[in-house]
Amino acid sequence: MIFEVIGDDDFVYSYYGQSLAAAFGHSRLGATLDDLPEEQRAILRPEYASLLRERLPVARVYTADFSGVMRTWERLALPMSSDGETIDKILVAAYELPPDEPPCAALIPAAAGEETDGTATPDPEAFADEDAETDAIADAETDDDTPDDAEDGESFSTEQKPGAPA
Repeated sequence: MIFEVIGDDDFVYSYYGQSLAAAFGHSRLGATLDDLPEEQRAILRPEYASLLRERLPVARVYTADFSGVMRTWERLALPMSSDGETIDKILVAAYELPPDEPPCAALIPAAAGEETDGTATPDPEAFADEDAETDAIADAETDDDTPDDAEDGESFSTEQKPGAPA
């Protein structure tokens, strides 16, 4: 979804994706935060105010009751500016987690093992062990068909380099 920032504290849905409309049974296109239930406004207003003030992305994982069904979402809000100065839009990506999938460890607000709502948070070191195992498997599966030029330190990555045109 994309919010249009109106003034200092009003936000209008200027884009609402089809998958979100399907997930919630309706589109919020053209609606404002004031059209949301109070408990949702109480979360979103301070979050968006922080994003505008700090000019930094905001990420979180949350579980809430949506029409009688507990659902967990990972969410990322990104500030956007059409003039390079004023934040006039907020791009929000939301991903619903299946009931049996743990949230991304980087988005868990409490320290590993601490309880926040009665449930223990996963230990980030457990994820690191999985990553190390995956890296070891990937290293073992690499082939020796590396072009001779790559040995000179030249990268063949398709990643965009910092400062490169998009």
